[in-house]
Amino acid sequence: MRYASLRLSIVGIFALTLWSCDRTQQSPWYEPPAGLTGANGATVSLSNNPPSPGGPDGDTRLMTIDGQPVSVLYFDKVVLPPGQHTLGIEYNGAAASATVSIKATLQAGANYSAKGQRAGACDATVWLQDDSTGQAMGERLDTHLTAKPMVNGAPVFAVACN
Repeated sequence: MRYASLRLSIVGIFALTLWSCDRTQQSPWYEPPAGLTGANGATVSLSNNPPSPGGPDGDTRLMTIDGQPVSVLYFDKVVLPPGQHTLGIEYNGAAASATVSIKATLQAGANYSAKGQRAGACDATVWLQDDSTGQAMGERLDTHLTAKPMVNGAPVFAVACN
C-alpha cells in the first residue's frame, strides 16, 4: 500500500512537471516572431539625439509595439512584421524623457529610425524616419518632457520638467 501511494505521488509530480513545461508562456516583452529577419521584416533602430548646449542628450528609441513593451535587449534595433503598427517612441534625454504614440505602416525589408530633437528646455520633437529617403513617416510630434528621478526619487535638476 505504501509503495502504491509513493508511485502515485511520483506519477503525479511527473505529470504536473510535464504539464507546466508543456504550457506555452508568452513573454511580457515583444519578441520578433520566429523566422523574421531584416529582409522580410521592418527594422526600427535607435538614434542618438543631437547634442544640446549642455552636451550629449541621450537617444530616441522604440519602447512599445502595438502596446507591448520592447525589451532592453532590442532597444538598438527591433525587427517587426511589416504592416500597420502603433509605435511608442521615447525621447530618452540625459535628464528628462517622454514617449509619443506614432501610427505607421512599415514595409518589408525597409529600415527606419526613431528620431528626436530638443525643442526647448522641457520639450522635444519626436518622429519616425524612413532611412532610405531621410523623410519623416507622418508628422513630427511635439511632446513635453518629464524629469527623470534619481535613485532616491528626487528630480535630477532643480528645473524639473514636470
